[in-house]
Amino acid sequence: PPFFKVASIPLYLIFGFSPDIATITNLIFYIVLILSVFFITKKIVSSEAGLLACFLVSTIPYLIGLSRFYLLDFSFISMTLLGIAIFINSENFKNRKYSITFGIVFGLGMLTRINYFLILGPTILFMILLYSLKLKWSLNQTKNLIFSALFAFFIFFQWFFRHSVGVLNYLHNQATLDWSVIEEGNPVWNSFDGIAYYIKGSYIVFSKFYFILFLLSMLIILIYLYKNKNKLIEEKNIITLGLLFFFIFSWIVFTYLGNKDLRFISSIYP
Repeated sequence: PPFFKVASIPLYLIFGFSPDIATITNLIFYIVLILSVFFITKKIVSSEAGLLACFLVSTIPYLIGLSRFYLLDFSFISMTLLGIAIFINSENFKNRKYSITFGIVFGLGMLTRINYFLILGPTILFMILLYSLKLKWSLNQTKNLIFSALFAFFIFFQWFFRHSVGVLNYLHNQATLDWSVIEEGNPVWNSFDGIAYYIKGSYIVFSKFYFILFLLSMLIILIYLYKNKNKLIEEKNIITLGLLFFFIFSWIVFTYLGNKDLRFISSIYP
């Protein structure tokens, strides 16, 4: 998809074309990532926690390394977190401005990486379900959802329609175990190495300090949710459950897919 490369064009026009200028494109998406992390964390905890989260995300070794390469993975991370942040601010499609913005972001996300819908879509549906347990779905929300979907569809449909054969082949190759095992040497999902692939990879990504911090954070979140099990449909708990679902679902999906690489699951690292 073209969005990542298109985002580089303004830099080329201003500074000229070079590999270094191309890599600076990641700076744009770095800003998007930091703002998204801040607003998500602020919504759940506080502004102070948001600033701390931004600092921690900015110092994850793997993300720092990834930002040094002209690959679409860093932009994919940013667009995924931005999609979650905008959806949260749409208040489950009650706010029309943010609902339309979410549609635009979702459309651009689809033009960033083909499997954007596979990662973000189920998470949004899960959060919609949780929000619906709190308050009944209204006609206004339906209208906003339609507006959002139309904006998203308008943005990504033309490119996907023109490249439909290539998209289908890509998705087939991603999911075909024989192809990935033979060509890439990846472990199959129903083996120990396949199941542990991204678990072991997380240790590499985070380094010892961040891996321990990650495990402690997950433990604290689970304890918090258990202690507040009677308040799970409160907004901050819905967001927390949504992020937890996002992490677990992404890990399961990419573990099952035959073609494996730490870059593919990088959107869950922040």
